[in-house]
Amino acid sequence: MNLEPTQDIFTRVLLRPTVPDGAGLCHLAWAATAKSLAGRVVQIYVDGHLYDAVTDATQRETWLHLDRERDTRVELLAVDASEAWRDRAADLATWSPAFVTEATLRIARDETLPIDTRVIVSVDGEDDARHPLWGAGDARVGFGGLFGDGGFGWDMATGLGHGVGAFGHGLFGADGEPWVWTRDDLPSGEHTIDLRLEDDTGRVIGALDAAQTITIDALPAPPTDLTLDEDYTLSWQ
Repeated sequence: MNLEPTQDIFTRVLLRPTVPDGAGLCHLAWAATAKSLAGRVVQIYVDGHLYDAVTDATQRETWLHLDRERDTRVELLAVDASEAWRDRAADLATWSPAFVTEATLRIARDETLPIDTRVIVSVDGEDDARHPLWGAGDARVGFGGLFGDGGFGWDMATGLGHGVGAFGHGLFGADGEPWVWTRDDLPSGEHTIDLRLEDDTGRVIGALDAAQTITIDALPAPPTDLTLDEDYTLSWQ
């Protein structure tokens, strides 16, 4: 019998740093009944990635090495014992929807544009740096209509074919790999993101149909006046 992954069985989860602060070692403890964990093991996820799995059904604590210089998200997931090391991050629900902390913009690259095309992204009306649409080593071509003409993987005599990147992006047969821009230093709040394409002379040769709006979430402030009694009861304001 395969047991469905769950987070509902954990009644208390505590993460405490050790001293000195620079050690990066943290004590993780949790509470769950033996009945609720029957047949399951506990997986530990750090920032959405599988960090460890506790296969002893009686274990209720462990130690984590974490970067204490930044915020870290720790989550527990109880899964079927046969899937102890299978990554089930998609089943995590504690932080859903996730906090949006960075702006991302993706566009399909059109191989008919000049090789030296530059992308200028503007944030709230202020231009970012000029970015190449094709970076060093990026392919611009796929499998052309006359398969075999022009060399394997290159644009063929009839033009467009199957892209060499992520199939389905761009024009059919154009480079399949999208161009991606990210910013992770924007303050919380609403931001307007726009984009234009320029050739090597600075002439605008493309733009978004409409500017995009993204909201960067403010991370929750840490609690104040934390206290922990001998029964692992945590209280705060």
